[in-house]
Amino acid sequence: MSEQVSIKTVIGAGMYVEGNLTVHGSIQVEGTLKGDLVVTGLLIVPKEGMIEGNITVKEAVIDGTVNGNLTATHNVMLNSGATLNGDLFTGKVTLSEGSKFNGKCTMIKRKELIIDPKTKSVQLVELTPEQILTQS
Repeated sequence: MSEQVSIKTVIGAGMYVEGNLTVHGSIQVEGTLKGDLVVTGLLIVPKEGMIEGNITVKEAVIDGTVNGNLTATHNVMLNSGATLNGDLFTGKVTLSEGSKFNGKCTMIKRKELIIDPKTKSVQLVELTPEQILTQS
């Protein structure tokens, strides 16, 4: 992915979490998450990790299993041994040999995750051409 990221939220191996989650920052899912997930940063799913639900993230690195649709505003890496059962919406995708992808892929542009400073809610919004040009 782009730069070194500090992972502050971890669903550890052997843990089972059920419910929808919103994470401001990055998360690593080593256990099982059943529910929808919104992440403003990087999502890492190691080989033993599993997510059952729809996911909206900035970036994702998948080595485990995801059963649900995945929207990534920047990029997705499905490494060898990864399984994605669902539709993929992303700006950039890397499928390694040995990964499994069962769904359709739609390349998206002009999307970004925006955090409302008052409510801390996260929304996926379409950017105007001017906003795209001024982003770093």
